[in-house]
Amino acid sequence: MQRSLDNMWDNRIWVHILYRIVTAFHVLHTGLGFKLELTKNEAWGEHSRKEALAHAALVNTHLSDRRDWLLGGDEPTFADITLATAIAFSKFPVNATPLDERFEFLDAYWKRWQQRPSFKAAYADRQSGIPELDNPQGK
Repeated sequence: MQRSLDNMWDNRIWVHILYRIVTAFHVLHTGLGFKLELTKNEAWGEHSRKEALAHAALVNTHLSDRRDWLLGGDEPTFADITLATAIAFSKFPVNATPLDERFEFLDAYWKRWQQRPSFKAAYADRQSGIPELDNPQGK
């Protein structure tokens, strides 16, 4: 049962949040160059952004019981990893959709995620491209 729920939430977060943010990234600007960003479609980008935010609101509601992880177990699941990736990617300045700054329980989730040793190790080089991760507390 736990694996099925994790798979369901992982797919929901990927399809309805992370994929939408990635789509917005690709169609709102040509930041990766014209050979990779073949189409610029601001209307589709804004639609994708709105869809990501609407679904993030649903996940935020799910987390409103103050559970530590998405499924409430002792350890993060694949769905949690996908959610953390979505939050991190939403924070790139070109995306302008920082999920943690818009939703109270996603913010608390993100703060817990940042305390994980694996997270700290992953961002130790301070070259993620996300100013808040590369320069925590303005250091």
